[in-house]
Amino acid sequence: DVAEYYRRARSRGRREARSDIARGAYPYLPALESMADDVPTMHEVPLGTMEIPLYLVIGTRTRGRQNVFSRSFMPLADAGSEFADKWETLCDSQVAEGIREPIRVYEYLQHFYVLEGNKRVSVSKFLDMPTIRAEVTRLLPHPSHNPSYRLYQEFLDFWRVCPLYGINFTREGSYALLARELGHT
Repeated sequence: DVAEYYRRARSRGRREARSDIARGAYPYLPALESMADDVPTMHEVPLGTMEIPLYLVIGTRTRGRQNVFSRSFMPLADAGSEFADKWETLCDSQVAEGIREPIRVYEYLQHFYVLEGNKRVSVSKFLDMPTIRAEVTRLLPHPSHNPSYRLYQEFLDFWRVCPLYGINFTREGSYALLARELGHT
């Protein structure tokens, strides 16, 4: 029963939020516009519709929806609310026939921030789906000498020849090393 699914998802979200608050961490979804002040001036690159790993969907594009979800996209709204009713309807549809409409996301530094489709992400994460269809727009950060920027540039070079998001390295040179090991540049 989808009402039971919502109750379990909300319970998980509330438990997670309480735990985050107890350890002094922010208990809600991060909003991209809160993290990067220069988002409006970044270059946008439309990448099209593709399957993306749900574990890389970590926040929302704007601040407006971040407080109705825990940091793992579990719902926090009361059962019986309009939000809960919509979540349950979407969950029922997902179980019966799958989600047909792709979500809309912004990719920034190899993570995804939802512009449209937060509830679809929530239901998919609750149901342990590995991927979700998404219309992706990449936000390119402004050039810097920061190590995370240089690593992201290596990822972009890798992505041009192998458009895959599932391989994430944390040390510079790792993408080139992987290519060399596979006999490629």
